[in-house]
Amino acid sequence: MFKEMKRNINLKTALRGLVYLLVSMAPGFVFGQAVTVADPDNMDPTKEIKIIVDLTKTTNEWGIVEAAASGEDMYIWTWKPYEFPASSSKANGTGPTPWKSSNEILKMTKESEGIYSFTMIPTEFYEVDAKTVYDEDIHFLVKPKDGGGYGDPDTKTEDLVLPFEYPKGPSSVFSCFPSPFGKDLDSLKLELDDVFSIVYDNNEETKESLKGVTDMYLYIELTGSDNQVYRIAPNAKKVGDYPQLQMKNKGDGTFQKSMLLSSFIAMFNLPSGIEAKSVMIQCAKPNLKTTDDLVDDVIEVNFVHCQ
Repeated sequence: MFKEMKRNINLKTALRGLVYLLVSMAPGFVFGQAVTVADPDNMDPTKEIKIIVDLTKTTNEWGIVEAAASGEDMYIWTWKPYEFPASSSKANGTGPTPWKSSNEILKMTKESEGIYSFTMIPTEFYEVDAKTVYDEDIHFLVKPKDGGGYGDPDTKTEDLVLPFEYPKGPSSVFSCFPSPFGKDLDSLKLELDDVFSIVYDNNEETKESLKGVTDMYLYIELTGSDNQVYRIAPNAKKVGDYPQLQMKNKGDGTFQKSMLLSSFIAMFNLPSGIEAKSVMIQCAKPNLKTTDDLVDDVIEVNFVHCQ
């Protein structure tokens, strides 16, 4: 239905960067000493990433360093965001004793002594959508082909996690991914299965009546191709009556609502043949009584239909 989206941000007051729009973007960050990626500034669960594990920086409680030093190949064993069943060609292990026979497609590349890598496109490898990767992260361990067990001592690393977090855009700007393009950098490629995320940063709030809030909701008006306005809550005062409009309190002063773009549009139950033309988004406290309970900034996004 949509392949591009043109951004047109219209603010009722001067933009303070309290609310920003994000689509399928992961920030660059460091995961710890044992687990890194080759390019932390360009993490995207729909793009290729190279996971690098330094075995010498794991706990080595199960002798993985010595196993690697002896020349054994290393394999990834993973269970989140999805673990394939034994019947799958992507199962972690094969045969009647899978822990003793890692799947050859999960063999890691030796980069140097004690350092191994595994390259994948997370959404393709796990056969899940980007939202699932963001929500579940990648959980795995490293082991030789024969990991012991069944009466033999285990040989493996501790459980390792490669976290994926929905990005927080820089203050005072709206951020989006993929990168904006066009002469004015105001267009955005967007598929229906891309993650659509709205974030409110209360740390940047200057309105005294909103500082320290613990619960926030979205008020949304979607304009269809018939030029009719569709709403979930009839007005901003009623947002608290609609659980699907509640934002998740991240516990650090930020609030977030994330879903696939297709799911976002589906909430409005557009009539058959009607497409989304534009959307207005604003944040509000539940049981809003005055405009003091309403975030001043408004996002207006125009959808561009591609032939």
